Amino acid sequence: MKSILKTCLCIGNFCCQTPANRANYLNSAIIMFALLFFSETALTQTTIVNYNFNSGTSYATLNSGAVSGITCTVTGTAAFGTSAGTTSGTNAFTTNSTAGNALNANPNNSWTFTLTGSNLACYTTFGVYYQGKRNTGGDNTLTISYSLNGGAFTSAGITPSTVINMTSSGTWFQAPPYSLPSSVNNPTTSLAIRVTIGNTGSGQVQLDNFQVRATAGTPPTCSISGTQTICAGQSSTFTASGG
Repeated sequence: MKSILKTCLCIGNFCCQTPANRANYLNSAIIMFALLFFSETALTQTTIVNYNFNSGTSYATLNSGAVSGITCTVTGTAAFGTSAGTTSGTNAFTTNSTAGNALNANPNNSWTFTLTGSNLACYTTFGVYYQGKRNTGGDNTLTISYSLNGGAFTSAGITPSTVINMTSSGTWFQAPPYSLPSSVNNPTTSLAIRVTIGNTGSGQVQLDNFQVRATAGTPPTCSISGTQTICAGQSSTFTASGG
C-alpha cells in the first residue's frame, strides 16, 4: 500500500513564523499525517463468520454472517437436520442473543466449514468458537481440525486442547475458544474447519453458534528522514508505505 500526502504548508500564518516556529508547524504536520495514515491501516480483530443456524433449510441455505470479501459454506457427513439451539456463551466472539436452532447429527459424523473469498488472504491469527450439547446416551466429544488450502485435515498447533468432553446430557458446552497456529495465516485459497463428533456415545449431538475471528490487514511501515527548507509558495511531499 502506498499513500502520498501532498500539501502546501505555507498556509495561514506559517510563512509569517520564525524559523523555530516553522519547524514546529512542520513537525505537527508530519505527526498529523502519520496519525491519519495509521488510523486507516491499524490492525483490527473481528468476527468474520458467525453462524447461529436460525435460518436455512439445508446446508447450502444457512446464513454464514460472513464479512465482505469472505464466503463460508457448510457440508456435513450426516443429512441436514436441526433441533433447539442456545444463545451464545461467555466465550463467544460475538453475542447471538436468540436461541433458535442448532445443527443436529448422530455420533461418527462431522461438519466442515470452508472459508474462501477475495479477502481471505488478508487475515491472520484465526480463532474458532462454538457450542455443543449431547442427548442422553453415553459420552460424546467434539474435536476440531483444519485444512489449509485444500490440504489434509490436522489438529496440529491448535490451542488449547482440541476436544470438548460433553460429560453430561442436556448441557451446552462451549469452546475455550480455540486459536489456530500461525502456519494458517494468510490462506491463499481456503481455510476449512471441521468439527467431528466422537463415537463413544449413542445420543445425538447439537452444534450451535459457530464463529471464526481473525485479524485483518498488515501494519504499514513509515519512515521520514532528511530535512527540507519550505518557503512561501512551496509544497512538500511525504510518502508512507507498507504491506
